[in-house]
Amino acid sequence: MERLIKSKVVFGSVTMLTIASALGIAIGVTAFVLNRTTAVTINAANRLLLLACLLSILYDGLHIRAAIVNELVGVTRPANAKTYGMCFVAAKIVTLFWAIPMITWWAVLAKSSMCLADGLSWKLQAVPVSVSTVAFTSAGIIMASLEFCKQPFEVLSYLYAHLFGRNKTAEDL
Repeated sequence: MERLIKSKVVFGSVTMLTIASALGIAIGVTAFVLNRTTAVTINAANRLLLLACLLSILYDGLHIRAAIVNELVGVTRPANAKTYGMCFVAAKIVTLFWAIPMITWWAVLAKSSMCLADGLSWKLQAVPVSVSTVAFTSAGIIMASLEFCKQPFEVLSYLYAHLFGRNKTAEDL
């Protein structure tokens, strides 16, 4: 039972990371389309946010592929579990790339004088801070869960089996 709870945590974190990435892409694209501000720091922070979102979407695809294969992972992390290894490295990279826009947006928000002049602009700048903080936390939980959970892809693999009627193996891919 403990193993399934941990894999549910991974599933919830991947879901939160996907939602945060979708929101981040919407925020970044909206900011570039509206382009109300010419502040270099805000434009740079938006670009970093979009980069982290795109990397997260790529990670989500890799995580889904690992769930389809659903390789058993032991305590020693065998070298033949290539998909798992790619997921573990990608999770570290995604966590790092979410830390950068989170710190950048915190700095933008801290230096912003808009909070004194216009409350709405400050609230709009607080949304990417929240998104990047949630995504960074989710990516960190995924990374830690991949390290400590014996079956981190179990819930996604279970959903795949019930949606498509069978478990796919590595030979099917």
